[in-house]
Amino acid sequence: MFIIFVMKPIILFFLLSLQSLLFASQLELNMISPKQDFRSDKQLVLFKGTIKNATSVFINNIPIPTFNNRFYIKAMLNPHQENIFTIEATDKNNQKTTVQRSIDYFPEDTTSLPSPYSITDIQFHPLSHQWQIKGSAADTKHIYINGKYIPILSNDLFEYHFLPEKLNKTFLTVGGISKDLLLFHHTIGLHDVKSHKPLSKNLEKVTHYLPIELGILQAYYSMHWQLIPFTTIQEKMIYDLVQSKYDQLNLSHIKLLKKGDNLVIALPYLHHSLQIPELSYQLLLILQNTIQKSDYITILWYNRIPNVVEVVYNKNSSPYCIIDDKPVDLENAIALEIFSEFRAKHFGIR
Repeated sequence: MFIIFVMKPIILFFLLSLQSLLFASQLELNMISPKQDFRSDKQLVLFKGTIKNATSVFINNIPIPTFNNRFYIKAMLNPHQENIFTIEATDKNNQKTTVQRSIDYFPEDTTSLPSPYSITDIQFHPLSHQWQIKGSAADTKHIYINGKYIPILSNDLFEYHFLPEKLNKTFLTVGGISKDLLLFHHTIGLHDVKSHKPLSKNLEKVTHYLPIELGILQAYYSMHWQLIPFTTIQEKMIYDLVQSKYDQLNLSHIKLLKKGDNLVIALPYLHHSLQIPELSYQLLLILQNTIQKSDYITILWYNRIPNVVEVVYNKNSSPYCIIDDKPVDLENAIALEIFSEFRAKHFGIR
């Protein structure tokens, strides 16, 4: 009885000590701001919080600096959509705790902060069976693609290659911290990634438009145009359009370029069944409904010769075509069947 009487306090003390030790080492993440999901008309949101027993903090897989168990950073919101942020704290044993915030951002005006980076090229290379993304990050301190740190070169450029098999989704996440210490995070779509296979014996039939595409893009780069990615909304709208009427095309064929307030969509004329005026107008509507007004929007078609046809829309006149460097009213071009010779030299890809 005496032994039991003595052991009970010892066991109780041991259990209390163990419980105190467990609570003392417990991983904690406390959000001070924002406390809850909300709707905003401002582009910046403050993320502020405290941690306990954590070695690192991430927001959307981007490491966030901490000081005295506190973190504080402003993030840029992407307009006209829901912005989802996952805040994660990790301890030395790789245990994790997470908090998620959802912020709907609908701006009160059209002005916005400039993006700290730009994508200059993103395409699939059949010969190496790899996706390749290139960009400029002059105003960026750190940049991450799918959570992987990507070095920024001394000339402010970055580049990343990856296999389609490395992805389980048809998009990339690009994020980082700007030189102004603002967090940014974007989604960049990659259409139909899983359908890309290593090259087969039909290489020539499938890829012979690519050298012409590259030449056209290089010509625009030399004139200081930038290749920009489609937004998720634009991708969905284009995907629905081509799947319903033009199944020869997919997003990997269509390139979007920008210079100032001018936009160009460049795409190959894969087959004579593609209706140039109709499809050009549909692509125009997609851009007009998803991008703030532009001075000029050009739909540039190229065939296997190569010859080029441009369908141009601007805010001051009716649409017109440029064929052999000569402007022609679009309705007249359709009536005179000016596209016939161009259409005959299609790539023959169904």
